[in-house]
Amino acid sequence: MGEIDPEFIQEPEHRPKLSTIEVEGIPVIDLSGADTKQLASEIGNACKTWGFFQVINHGVPFELRQRVEKVAKTFFDLPIEEKRKVKRDELNFTGYHDEEHTKNIRDWKEVFDMLIQDPTVLPASPDPDDEAITTYTNKWPQFPSEFRETCQEYTREVDKLAFRLLELISISLGLPANRLAEFFRNQTVKPLEELVNEQNPAKYKEYNWGKYYVNRTGSNYKKLKAENLQIHHFKAA
Repeated sequence: MGEIDPEFIQEPEHRPKLSTIEVEGIPVIDLSGADTKQLASEIGNACKTWGFFQVINHGVPFELRQRVEKVAKTFFDLPIEEKRKVKRDELNFTGYHDEEHTKNIRDWKEVFDMLIQDPTVLPASPDPDDEAITTYTNKWPQFPSEFRETCQEYTREVDKLAFRLLELISISLGLPANRLAEFFRNQTVKPLEELVNEQNPAKYKEYNWGKYYVNRTGSNYKKLKAENLQIHHFKAA
């Protein structure tokens, strides 16, 4: 392979601390089940015990998944000059990118980001006092010709699945099915009033998802003067 470009090398303190953990019984939840309450109960238990789960029979067509993998491979196999015709930049974070950073060090990967809601309106900056907004739209490559249509079809199906899972999680908490959906409309995430009290105080502070996201994506183009914004920064004292 030759020598690795120092641009990709993380400082030792930021590298993963590898260890082996043997587990059994990772939750696998069959969404074809007709009993919503039972599904919600299974998902609730998985969230409490594991914090994650796998779903099967989720409704996203296998044939569609094959097509999106095929067009993605075709795109990423293109010459770098062709891919960079739809390159992301500081003004629009959609499209091709090969210079993402973790802990201010460049990642060794390529990505293509797209919006489900096109256009999407987000804060113009992560500054809490800045009320300006920016409208973002998708960038699409000319080749492969079916890339746009296939990706849009796939994201619609995955979006539908994501909101179904949100509904089941909400029901598992004893809340209305649509209780969590509002957080994806107004971009503000906050503790659920129905679940917070003196005996069970909020563990995280309210924050604006849009400003959080703008901060995270902005760090892909320049080194920040401070640590990149993390979820733990919103942890309640």
